[in-house]
Amino acid sequence: MKKKLLIITIIFFIKSCISPSDEPILIIKNKSEITIDSIVTYTSINLLTTFYSLSPNEKIEGKILFDKRNKDDGCYNMIIYSKGSILKKKCFGYYTNGGSLHRRFTITIEKDTIKINSI
Repeated sequence: MKKKLLIITIIFFIKSCISPSDEPILIIKNKSEITIDSIVTYTSINLLTTFYSLSPNEKIEGKILFDKRNKDDGCYNMIIYSKGSILKKKCFGYYTNGGSLHRRFTITIEKDTIKINSI
């Protein structure tokens, strides 16, 4: 038990020492039955990443942009639009000191939920 706790502590320590990532990769999969007009992701409302027209069973890839002057902490925001109105809003992940704690997000949009995996 002590050995397992020591290993977990070492892994946590190493991960906490790694510097934040710049502009994590964002992979979005549409597993719903509808076409999504657009998806907007951001850390700052001044710097948006927008994806357009995502059909059912389609996948897109991009990056979440950071304002280098902004050294805040927070979560990423995502707004999904369909048929001209907001379909869903989601806050996910976390960034600190203006840098991401994650290298990549895989977001799967399903009929009634949004699944998010991160590395």
